[in-house]
Amino acid sequence: MFIVVTLQPWQVSAASGGDVKQSQFVAVLASTGLPGAADFMNFVLIIAALSAGNGCLYAGTRMLHSLAVDHMAPRWMAHTSKNGAPRRAVAMGSLGMVIAVVLSYVLPSKVFGMFFGVLIMGLLMTWIYISIAHIFFRKKRDELGLSPSNIRLAGGATMSKFIVAILSVVAVYLAFNPDYVIAW
Repeated sequence: MFIVVTLQPWQVSAASGGDVKQSQFVAVLASTGLPGAADFMNFVLIIAALSAGNGCLYAGTRMLHSLAVDHMAPRWMAHTSKNGAPRRAVAMGSLGMVIAVVLSYVLPSKVFGMFFGVLIMGLLMTWIYISIAHIFFRKKRDELGLSPSNIRLAGGATMSKFIVAILSVVAVYLAFNPDYVIAW
C-alpha cells in the first residue's frame, strides 16, 4: 500500500469520482513501464476474486446445510449426495452468486450500496441483539443471586445499553439514507 501511495498521489486515486475503472495496483504497475506487469496484476486479482468467491460459496453452503440439519433452514437443503456433498445447498449458494452478478449488470451504480447496506444492517442487528442479550443475562444472573462472572464488560449493562442506543441511531440514519434504505 505504501508503494502504491508513493507512486500514485492520492489526489489521482480520489479523482475517479466514485467510478472504479481500474485497480490502483494495476494503475501503478502500468505507470512503471514494466511490460506485462499490469496484466500480471490483473491475473492475480482475478485469481484472488475467484478464490474468495469459492471460499464464500463453500462457507455459505456448509452453513445452509448445517442450519437445515438443525431444522433452522428448509429441510430439503440438508440432503446430501452419495458422496456426502450438500448439492442442494451448493445450488442455493450458486443461485445467490448468480443473482449478485445479474444485479451488478442491471443496477451497476446501486448494487454495491444495496449489498453494503444489507451487510451493515446485519452487523448492526447482530450487535444490538448481543447487547440486549447481555442486559437480560446480567439481570437474570443478579435475580438468581449468582456470583459475578470473572469475565466482565467494562461498564456492565450500562455499556450494553449505550451500545444499543448508538447502534440504533446508526440504523435509523441508514433507514433515511437513500443509498442504504434497501437494507430495511
